Amino acid sequence: MPRLLAALAALVVPSLTLAQDPPPAYDPPPETAPEPRDSDGDGLSDELERRTGTRPLRADTDEDGVPDGEEDTDRDGFVDEGESDPRTPGLFPGSAPHLPEPMSFDLVRGLGARAGELETNVLITMRPRRGQWQSTTWAPEVEWAFADGWAVELELPMHDREVHALKGALQWTAPSPNLRFAHGAQVIVEGFLDSGDVELTGLYLLGGRFGRLALFAMVGARGIAAQDGHVEALVNPSAFVDVNEALTLGVEGNAGFGRDGRRHGAAIGQLHVQVARRFRVQLGGGVEIEDGEVGAIAVTRLVLE
Repeated sequence: MPRLLAALAALVVPSLTLAQDPPPAYDPPPETAPEPRDSDGDGLSDELERRTGTRPLRADTDEDGVPDGEEDTDRDGFVDEGESDPRTPGLFPGSAPHLPEPMSFDLVRGLGARAGELETNVLITMRPRRGQWQSTTWAPEVEWAFADGWAVELELPMHDREVHALKGALQWTAPSPNLRFAHGAQVIVEGFLDSGDVELTGLYLLGGRFGRLALFAMVGARGIAAQDGHVEALVNPSAFVDVNEALTLGVEGNAGFGRDGRRHGAAIGQLHVQVARRFRVQLGGGVEIEDGEVGAIAVTRLVLE
């Protein structure tokens, strides 16, 4: 009997000891909400994209060159003022990649100009003949973007010190399908003071950017309003390479093909130098063909923005 009591005591006492001495307290780590899953890395959560109609596995749902999270900048699923719709191809109205302007036959502001942009510049063109600078033309002008993607220009073409024409232009930048392509249209009206003739020009503008390389072209027609037979087709291709932020090299071509058989053209190599934040200088030179004659041409443009 004593042995049985001793055995029972050996079993009970340890269990009482364990019950009286619980293990040390354990504090679990504070609970944190898991990061929202963003499978395509565009800055918008998968849940938000499924709810708003964009694609959780495609960073650029509408394939316009801008990730969804950069179009919906506040990541709230709504197209607020200043944002674009990540579900719809096309950037902000009138937006475009940066494309250098040809210096001889230039634009009314660059494509994609924003409302309020203002520029004044002067184009100086010299044509040496038989070793002498026999012809110098000046063209001071003012360009103003009155709305996003819309700009107007007033120009005073001059021979030496005399104004010989009044020239105005209107330019529109069309919505761009992506950040690499831009297009639009330009209409030019020029009235010649000596003859009273009015010349009308209509152009389609298109260009693209591929890294440091930019390609640009103008295609259209020009004619004298009162002369049915005086109409010519215009084709002006250009190519530019950005050497650095302050220097761009390029070549510009200008060609006209008249219904009366006349042909003219020019090829002008050029460099654009950003001298200061709002001031740049463009210098160029090349050859031109006019009425079968080949001659040199030198061009300078001073630009203040």
